[in-house]
Amino acid sequence: MNILTRAKQVLFSPTSFFSSIEKEKGVKKPFLYLAVILIIPALLYPVKLYYEKDVLNLVAQSLQLNIIVTAIMFMILGYAIPLLVSFVTAFVLNIWLKAFKGKQSFYQAYKLSVYSNTPSYLTSWIPFIGGLFIIYSLILLIIGTKQLYKFSSLKAALIYLIPTIIILVFLLILVFIAYLSLASLQTFTIPSGF
Repeated sequence: MNILTRAKQVLFSPTSFFSSIEKEKGVKKPFLYLAVILIIPALLYPVKLYYEKDVLNLVAQSLQLNIIVTAIMFMILGYAIPLLVSFVTAFVLNIWLKAFKGKQSFYQAYKLSVYSNTPSYLTSWIPFIGGLFIIYSLILLIIGTKQLYKFSSLKAALIYLIPTIIILVFLLILVFIAYLSLASLQTFTIPSGF
């Protein structure tokens, strides 16, 4: 199965895709898959940098490089970092799933992590909209967990949805506290005696 076929199956037929890769061993195929699909966002990263010109200029000035060299540096890092992080993510995912009595190996966690993040990898270069595809990656993660780890649909969903909801509530609380802090600073006046 070539890379394009794999990506198409992950995105449009995830249940059958995860069932078909269940017996694959090692990380070679998912790693090569990731290495190829990351080329697309790496090459299109300048589109994102166009919308983040201030960040690009700030980094270029602080490193005393011209903007083109800095953009190329961002493209290379945008390609290399996800390749390295894929192993860390799979390691954490493996530990997380073992806490829920997942009996699969690191290799299954690596496959699950790489393939379920396909939408995020492919759209990460699109400003604003790319972040929305994280939701579809979460759905693929649930489907893949159900298929590869033989969990029920409910268990596979709750394993990820409960911590996601807790994190979102925590972030909302932080945003609310920051908003209240800023609002109180704006209404605070210094007494005239100072």
